[in-house]
Amino acid sequence: MRCIGKVAQLGDRGELLLPVEKKIEPGTTVCDARGRKVGRISDLFGPVSEPWVVVRAARGVRATQLLGRELFCR
Repeated sequence: MRCIGKVAQLGDRGELLLPVEKKIEPGTTVCDARGRKVGRISDLFGPVSEPWVVVRAARGVRATQLLGRELFCR
């Protein structure tokens, strides 16, 4: 697994917002440090030099508990 970044903010609808170093395709599965599925990337925004991603949390995942934690992709 590859670290994609730390959750910096929560969106209005409970999405996870985080800055990333490399472009990641929407639809990519995102996991926590233990390998549990957290959700999927639903959007990519911001400047090319400093992109951010929106992660739509999976059912049963509390987005507020992930604030400040590192997320990973497979």
